[in-house]
Amino acid sequence: MTHTTIKAIIWDIGGVLLRTENPAPRAKLAADLGISRRELEILVFSGEQGQRAQRGELSIEEHWSSVREALGLNPGDFPDLIDRFFGGDVLDTDLVDFIRKLKENHKTGIISNAWSNLPKMLLQ
Repeated sequence: MTHTTIKAIIWDIGGVLLRTENPAPRAKLAADLGISRRELEILVFSGEQGQRAQRGELSIEEHWSSVREALGLNPGDFPDLIDRFFGGDVLDTDLVDFIRKLKENHKTGIISNAWSNLPKMLLQ
């Protein structure tokens, strides 16, 4: 049996460190928009523009503008669209604390296909 040394531990952000714990705010937003929560999530994350944003081809502003356009919203409609969409998302602080402990003896890092606002979000 060979012994493998762990050189680093890498964590993903979306769905791991930051995830939707309470789907109710997103479901309410979707209902207010006249679509299902799943349809809204597909539009934001899995649609062509969502994929482009995850690859860094669109800024966060361009992405949300395309979401608004796809939903047929006027510029002033749903000014809290983004806040409501992410209203049930939380940072897993227990996992963050665990990672900090691991950091004492291991290299740690994060990797993500998150949108262009990730550095700003991490500083908040």
